[in-house]
Amino acid sequence: MTTLDDAPLTRREFQAFREELHRELQHYATKADVAELKAELKADVVEVKAEVAETKAELIKWMVGLMVASIAAATTFAFAVDRLVGN
Repeated sequence: MTTLDDAPLTRREFQAFREELHRELQHYATKADVAELKAELKADVVEVKAEVAETKAELIKWMVGLMVASIAAATTFAFAVDRLVGN
């Protein structure tokens, strides 16, 4: 393949040069697209991790609250039964 500094290109050489250049540009465009997708995915992963952490904290709050409410309900029920039975 000749370069642009050499003698003038024939039509066939120019076509081959053009096709090679087109393939290389597609390759770099694909690399850029992949890099862009990786960056977007990395941002999405960070966002999802934050959402998971937030959801986990909410679930822990609900679980603790439900346990406290269950203990309170069970204690109230036990005292009510004790009063009804009449020790």
